[in-house]
Amino acid sequence: MEPGNEKEHTEGGQDGQAQVQGVLRIRPRAMVAGNVSRVVGG
Repeated sequence: MEPGNEKEHTEGGQDGQAQVQGVLRIRPRAMVAGNVSRVVGG
């Protein structure tokens, strides 16, 4: 296994969180509430 792969996994996780936060900021609270419900329910 290459060290690059591990880096990709770590950065990918952080990227995912950053994207989620960005979406929450951009979308209205109603949309955010729907997304949160989906995440919790799913």
